[in-house]
Amino acid sequence: MDASLIATMAALVAAGAGLYAMLYAMGFFQYLGGKKRSSIPPVSRRELIDKILTLNDPSKPYHIVKGDDTDLVAQWKIVDAEWYGIFNKSGLREAYRARLLVDEARQAVRCYEELGSISWTAGLEGPIPSLHFASSFFGGRILYKSLMPPRAAPRKDEKG
Repeated sequence: MDASLIATMAALVAAGAGLYAMLYAMGFFQYLGGKKRSSIPPVSRRELIDKILTLNDPSKPYHIVKGDDTDLVAQWKIVDAEWYGIFNKSGLREAYRARLLVDEARQAVRCYEELGSISWTAGLEGPIPSLHFASSFFGGRILYKSLMPPRAAPRKDEKG
């Protein structure tokens, strides 16, 4: 056999393996129905929404509420007086909001994420947050994202 033919065949095999690895990492084969069924029995849409709403806890820095244009909205408690001092001290500059839509037919929860910027202004009672949201959309699976926070996540016992 000719050496160039062997090199071409090896390149085609490598390209095919690379394409397969890329499609597998993107979840393409799961989308085609290759995902295993969960052993947990599905619940109704209403029951799932109620269970998600029970995750609300006054000691947590987020809250989940029913949305107007979606089933649920999860976001930081930035404007809550109990939390905004803690968020300011921790150097929080981005706000996060997730709009959740329960898809009962596919037994899935769809998520649309929004990131907003926070600017802190001085007020009579200390720093006051000012939120500015800009929507962005990504269609697909995020395989890796890294952010370097200025400090660890805020905790309630850091008040002072």
